[in-house]
Amino acid sequence: MTIDTFTRKTIYPNIDVYTNLLPDIGMIYEYMKESEEDAKGQYFVSDWSKWSIFGTYSSYEMRDENHLTGKSSEFLERYRREKYFYDRIVEAYDVAVADYIEKNNIEMPPVWTKVNPSFCKYHSEIEYGQEADLTMQYHSDYFEAESEMPGNKFLITCTMYINDDYDGGEIAFYVNGDRVEYKPEPGSIVIFPSKPPYYHAVKKIKNGNKFLVRKFITYPFAGTQEWLSNQMNHGPIRWAEMEKTRLEKAKDDMPDVIFGPREEKEYSRMDIHEKLNAPETK
Repeated sequence: MTIDTFTRKTIYPNIDVYTNLLPDIGMIYEYMKESEEDAKGQYFVSDWSKWSIFGTYSSYEMRDENHLTGKSSEFLERYRREKYFYDRIVEAYDVAVADYIEKNNIEMPPVWTKVNPSFCKYHSEIEYGQEADLTMQYHSDYFEAESEMPGNKFLITCTMYINDDYDGGEIAFYVNGDRVEYKPEPGSIVIFPSKPPYYHAVKKIKNGNKFLVRKFITYPFAGTQEWLSNQMNHGPIRWAEMEKTRLEKAKDDMPDVIFGPREEKEYSRMDIHEKLNAPETK
């Protein structure tokens, strides 16, 4: 199946929603649910494992070339279904990401990588966050406290939504004092910067489970000169211990970094209908 057209909406500067990339999303949903229920990592994707308190997740798993030798027709059909939803999801992501980078004039680093997709299922009725109606608290995928450290850094976040047979589950953004929410449609892809100030959360999911796919663009970072000098001056082991303590404290402080003290929080509101740009069809 080829992708000829798609629709793009900008719900906030640098936050774009892509639709019409997966007309077969109903089939993809059925195959993904089947995989999560009983595949146990036998076929194309890995076993669905516990995802913190949120639910379960799976990802692509490299297989030996003899993996399919001598398998039954039923096994091969299950393999085909999992490979089908994987291939279709990657194809849709590639189209959306290429358009997003071009449309938003994103200056890409010399080396960058599209991380393999992670398939996720949120359980219903999970609450976790600063507000009672959140399943996932406000955060950015780029952890600011690690900005000077060597390692792969998140640049662009891409989230695909698979189903809508549940209540709630909106993705909520908090950007420069503005709040905006989007109620996911099956097959839609939301793309936005991974770095602050693009904080995002997930509203509480009720009366059903929510399937989605996470994918990121990352880039390698060698570390700042100051960080590397500190490592040399303190020694790798001592510096690692010092950094561990600093990062643990930074994680504890994250809610106040984003919102300020709870009793002083004030949000400016934005009307989603006014902020929506007219959809663009490609």
